[in-house]
Amino acid sequence: DLVGSADKVLSHRPEDARFKSSLVLSEQGRTFSLCFACKTCTASCPVVRNYENPGEALGLMPHQIIHASVLGFRDLALGSNMLWACLGCYQCQEFCPQGVRVTDVFYELKNLAVRYSRERLHKGE
Repeated sequence: DLVGSADKVLSHRPEDARFKSSLVLSEQGRTFSLCFACKTCTASCPVVRNYENPGEALGLMPHQIIHASVLGFRDLALGSNMLWACLGCYQCQEFCPQGVRVTDVFYELKNLAVRYSRERLHKGE
């Protein structure tokens, strides 16, 4: 059954150094680089648990958003529905064994998304 199905391909732009450097400017954003993708944040997330197929509904999971940020893939990190569906309950942050401030990083990512959108509007894109 799985052999015949096509893999979903996520498009993204190459690494965005400006995006990565923007995240490390704040105390909460800086912790994203400590992530080793253990998936504890995803497992503890009530939003993820709410869906039968969270990947389809939300796009990237919390650990994947953090990992996309580590890699500098701005479009992947900012384009996931999960980022915007986050309840801000801090469960992911409470359980993270590495001390990544996941919810705080998500707030930083949302702020960056708004900033990038404003810049695009001013440039006329």
